[in-house]
Amino acid sequence: VSQSRYDVVDAGLLGEDEAKKAAALPLRFAKGNVPAGGRYFADWVLDGLPEYIGYPEEVIVVLTTMSLVRQQAAEKILTETLNASGLQKNVSQGALLSLSATGAVVAMVGGIDYEFSQFNRVTQAQRQPGSAFKLFVAATALEEGYTPDSTLEDTPLAIEGWVPENFHDQHLGTVTLQQAFAQSLNVPMVRLAQAVGISKVTALARAMGIKSPIRQNLSSALGSSEVNLLS
Repeated sequence: VSQSRYDVVDAGLLGEDEAKKAAALPLRFAKGNVPAGGRYFADWVLDGLPEYIGYPEEVIVVLTTMSLVRQQAAEKILTETLNASGLQKNVSQGALLSLSATGAVVAMVGGIDYEFSQFNRVTQAQRQPGSAFKLFVAATALEEGYTPDSTLEDTPLAIEGWVPENFHDQHLGTVTLQQAFAQSLNVPMVRLAQAVGISKVTALARAMGIKSPIRQNLSSALGSSEVNLLS
């Protein structure tokens, strides 16, 4: 602070008395008015630039896929949703990611207040995807020759001490692949992953863009391995 005081005095920006008074005041940070999601998006882009262009010494212009309209809408939706039901559900933060039909990121909101928390819940927060991962199980089965009408057994199953159960704690007997997927039945989807091989399921997930680590066990068929919203 002392050196800064002399710098501003020497530069003629403040008088000596003014500089002493300013140096005695506690530091206060002004709250910015930059949209939260825009900052999370910008951080994500900047973190990835060195992989493509290194560390240039000259000024560069980076064009991104962000849609300002969608970005603003995403921020508004997330804030309104948390204000409406966050307290009731004991949720104080959230994230939202919007992609175009080609997979380009058009909006990214990593939290509701960038000034309070720079942790990007889109790219950094890992959560279990749950039944959403069953898509890769079903897709792998189709690649292996199964059809929507192929039958699977929804009966009690135990695998080395692990006993997967359906959400409603009931078994439906023989079901089609289409029924198992549409009703998000756990047991037949685990049987399906066992039949086609969990390694093939995870390989397809990788090919479709999942970069987070996926454990090579059958519980991964039910989404037990953590991923983030982006990968």
